Amino acid sequence: MVTPAEALSQYACHPSAPSPPRPRGQRANPFRGAPHEQPRHPLDFSGRTVLVVGGSSGIGNGIARAFLAQGAEVHVWGTRASASDYQAEEGSDLTGLHFTQVDVGDGAAISAQQPAFQQLDVLVLSQGIVLY
Repeated sequence: MVTPAEALSQYACHPSAPSPPRPRGQRANPFRGAPHEQPRHPLDFSGRTVLVVGGSSGIGNGIARAFLAQGAEVHVWGTRASASDYQAEEGSDLTGLHFTQVDVGDGAAISAQQPAFQQLDVLVLSQGIVLY
């Protein structure tokens, strides 16, 4: 199983990420699945797993809901103890989303997190901070 820290390190925006190898003369096509799959519509996320960090409210919640509407299995990380702590009046709708409490400001908490999914197809970082 891949830890979230390992998953994040695979992306080019991560400082420790190596450049991914690509066969010479071939371009990546994000709309084709595995070689045995038929080409997919760009907005068809059925059978895909999405993690939205900060998807419990605001823009992140809107992104999570959009992926859910396109057939994805969507996991949301937020800071409150449970999904019931978020209210619709605050712009949160976690219906159909898999919520997990994770403080992404704590590196040890991220490393210790055991994801509830076997593979990750899309990672959205939409976390924010609130200063009181």
